[in-house]
Amino acid sequence: MGKDILRSGFILAWLTGWLVSGGSTPSQAAGDTLAAWEHYQKASLLIEERLDPAQAEALFQQALVGYAGYPQRQDRIRLWLVDAWLRQRKANLALDSLAQWQPTFETRFEPGHIFWGMYFRRLSWAHYVAGDFAACLSWADTAVAHLREDSPQGLRELAGTMVTMGNTYFRQGAYAQAGAAFYRAHTLFRRTHLGKEYAGSCNNIAIYHLTRNQYDEGLRWLHRAQEVYDSVGVDSLGLGNLYQNIGIVYHKKNALAQALPYFEKAARIRKAAGGQCERTYLESLLNLASICIALNRLDEAEAYCASAQACFSACPNLPRYEYPNIWRRRARIQAARGDTIGALALQKKALASFPEGMEYGPSKADTYIRMADLYQGLGQFQEAIRLCQSALAAIPPEERGVTTQAAGIMRRWAMALKGQGDYAGTLEQLQKGLSILQPQLAAQDLWWAQGQPEVRIDIELLHLLQNRAELLMGWSETAGAPAGCLDQAFTACRLAMGILDSMQRASAVEQALLAQQQQARTIYRLGVEIAHRLYIQTGEARWLSESFHFSERAKAALLVLSLRADRLGKRLGQPFLEQEDSLRRELAFYEQLLEKRGERVSPAQLTDWKDQQLQAQAGLQRLKDSLAIHAPAYFQAIYAPAPPEPAAVQSHLQGSRTAMVAFFQGEAHLYAYWFSADTFLYQRLPIPVDRLEAQIRELRTLIALAGPEARRLGALSHTLYTELLAPGLEALPQAPATLLVVPDGLLAYLPFAALLTEAPLPGSSFDTWPFLIRTLPVAVTHSAEWHLLASSAPLPAYQGYQAFAPGFAGKGESALALRSLAEGEALWAKLPALPGGARELAALEQTLSGQAWSGLDVSEALFKKQARGASILHLVTHGFIDDSYPLSSFLAFSQPVDDSPEDGRLFAWELYDLKIDASLVVLSACNTAVGKLSRGEGLMSLARAFHFAGSPSLIATLWPVQDQSTARLMENLYPRLAAGTDKASALAEAQQAYLAQCDPVLAHPFFWAGLVSIGDQRPLPPAPPLRGPWGLALLGFIGLLGWWGYARLKKRA
Repeated sequence: MGKDILRSGFILAWLTGWLVSGGSTPSQAAGDTLAAWEHYQKASLLIEERLDPAQAEALFQQALVGYAGYPQRQDRIRLWLVDAWLRQRKANLALDSLAQWQPTFETRFEPGHIFWGMYFRRLSWAHYVAGDFAACLSWADTAVAHLREDSPQGLRELAGTMVTMGNTYFRQGAYAQAGAAFYRAHTLFRRTHLGKEYAGSCNNIAIYHLTRNQYDEGLRWLHRAQEVYDSVGVDSLGLGNLYQNIGIVYHKKNALAQALPYFEKAARIRKAAGGQCERTYLESLLNLASICIALNRLDEAEAYCASAQACFSACPNLPRYEYPNIWRRRARIQAARGDTIGALALQKKALASFPEGMEYGPSKADTYIRMADLYQGLGQFQEAIRLCQSALAAIPPEERGVTTQAAGIMRRWAMALKGQGDYAGTLEQLQKGLSILQPQLAAQDLWWAQGQPEVRIDIELLHLLQNRAELLMGWSETAGAPAGCLDQAFTACRLAMGILDSMQRASAVEQALLAQQQQARTIYRLGVEIAHRLYIQTGEARWLSESFHFSERAKAALLVLSLRADRLGKRLGQPFLEQEDSLRRELAFYEQLLEKRGERVSPAQLTDWKDQQLQAQAGLQRLKDSLAIHAPAYFQAIYAPAPPEPAAVQSHLQGSRTAMVAFFQGEAHLYAYWFSADTFLYQRLPIPVDRLEAQIRELRTLIALAGPEARRLGALSHTLYTELLAPGLEALPQAPATLLVVPDGLLAYLPFAALLTEAPLPGSSFDTWPFLIRTLPVAVTHSAEWHLLASSAPLPAYQGYQAFAPGFAGKGESALALRSLAEGEALWAKLPALPGGARELAALEQTLSGQAWSGLDVSEALFKKQARGASILHLVTHGFIDDSYPLSSFLAFSQPVDDSPEDGRLFAWELYDLKIDASLVVLSACNTAVGKLSRGEGLMSLARAFHFAGSPSLIATLWPVQDQSTARLMENLYPRLAAGTDKASALAEAQQAYLAQCDPVLAHPFFWAGLVSIGDQRPLPPAPPLRGPWGLALLGFIGLLGWWGYARLKKRA
């Protein structure tokens, strides 16, 4: 109806003008202008929605013809025509036409007219598309001077100019100016009430924050933009950019499975909006290929590469410098498939496809580097050296002695020399790489004796130090090796450990550090093994402490850092923590810019970035100096951390009969560090690691069978006890009352409580087997250092429990349904009910005070709302462990309603962003204590995610637990916890009671040994009496007794 009114008004205005002018052929003229008006409306809609700029161009051309005789209207259409050209990146055509039309415009518009602001804005935009950023900003300033905020058109044009300026600053690397321009555009668009443009401004601000590693703030702006787009109800390039950026956030958080669907949505929308030749569509395809390679979905990655190649074949206007990236990704796919020869052939195609004139560049050098790696894998070391030389030649001459990429080339060159057996040449080449990144390390012999200097945070420097340590350790075993090889190797490991500590402090995203931790595992292993060799060589006890230090760094380092920062940071106050976080992010941001700069960054911009980096470094150093004086405890814990000495662990165990054993799995040997209140023992166990891992896998398989092969299960359980625990327990001067195990490697999958202290009698039933749990409560913890921190905090007052038992009505098989859920399918109908959950909640209600939630209304949103503040969290649900990407593991809640913001899956990565301070979390779900084994950080399990969220203690599961037996265990557990028994003993007594009560067949470890207590084992805070009917009766009786006593005292008075 609105369009009909506009059309009638336009016809009436035209007829009035025709009558005034004397009139001629009214029906023909009216038809032409009406058609022109419709062409103009349709074309402008296409431009606003960014749907089809080529069609919009054709319609604007027709509108120009139809509006013959209306010059000012034609002038405005010409500006819209420029918009259509610029959407198609036809910058030269736009610039030529604007220059050609300018004399005509000058005859019709006075200086200062808003039209000139619109004209200058398009000139600025055209120069941006052409890549002339200086001219773009100059014309943008001119446009701003001609535009005013006193009209809707002026507001819109001014906001658009701010967006162009923001994009230009962004391309130049002037991010502070870009952020200011984006925020100004957002303020202006908010006043225009234009939904799509306002959403786009939110998106731009989000990009600004994401670039500065401020992911939570960026995600907040992205969700604001999504709300606006949902209300407007459009599919446009703006919405495609939004989904792309949300995908980037999840990618940065290492939640790749969650990132993928957003990238897919972005690609679909971008293609629909701009066609196959849309540059951002190509960007989406390349991102999707990279994500799929990381997820090992290689066929999908290949399909995305093929689509990207088809875009280049059909669209000559796409940037040719992106073309080699297709071949580079295809090479990665072939390498992931184990086809080294095929990968090499594709890398060669990438080299051949670089545009002419790209003699130098990081991308070209990186291609040579990847080829060198492939040839090294084939043992063709001379060819690898030749490619390293080519890579170095591809780096601009002024950067060959300063960049991380150049140092990486030197390292690969060194490894090729090592492959040829040239130890001296390898050491020399490694030293060249070290001197590039850290000039004070240039002197080959001097710096090793001067302690640990302040070093830059650089992953390549870490690789160089690791390779140096490996080389020197191997060289020390050969005849004619230089003196002091082992000491120098150990010093390299110590320096590398300091770099890792700095990396952990500087990172903005905890999950993104996991890859570094896995690489760091090699450093820690080297440190342990070199310290052992030095102990054997010298007999000095200090090397045992050094060995323990490195073993500790290999376990839960990020959990330790998080716990330290959270506990000590509370004393400093939020403003200080925000300042520290801001400076860290600022420094990491400019270091990242300098490392990943593209080929087109100007020398002036490089200088500016280096200046900004130095300013951030100076600001952080001033803050650290102030901390060292005014908050020495925080400074020591965060900036100068030291692993606990063995004596500190012994001191922590004073007053208890608890023993702790910390295992460390080396490359070929297992190390054990035993502690009690008066003992520190060091053992290198004669157990081949590969055999141990095979035994653990076999044991878990036998337990999963829940019955057959009892003889083999008994023999293997006793063998593992004899080899792992018996040597240390027998060496302790006093038998412990509780054993605390710090597992490492596959030991984290081992149910220690089910190990047998003696071989079972042939033919004996499971209920008679001598399980360790019958005589010794066993609990596990992440590391000695984390345990000391977690179990030394004051216990908060009891705040009740929150228990959740989501309802499921399915009849399917749990594992299959959960796998479907993990793939994004809403198949709650297949998740079977958990009838034992009612018994678990009843056990809580009969012993402790709190609140229980059960049924189909127990949603993910309800959990997030109620979880904080409770002393106990108890969850009875299904759990899914994603071994490939542990952060995508989740707990299932009831099926969400259509308008719910949650999807019914509580992912591990979501827990990292929650604050859960419960003294105990009980995860009565499948596999909650196991997950992917991340070298250097332990199991990436749901239990660990709850620890990171703030809970010091959990009871979780090692395998898919049986519903009814778990309910019986909980009925035995909670009365003991309520009585003040420590957690390890309470669980042990519950398991002992279960074994005494159950059918002999159900005494198989499958039914009871899956539950494990993790973390702080102290008793729960004292709880008030239960709130049920008997509890209320007791409270009433106590109240009456108190009233009677008070009345008697008052009467006597």
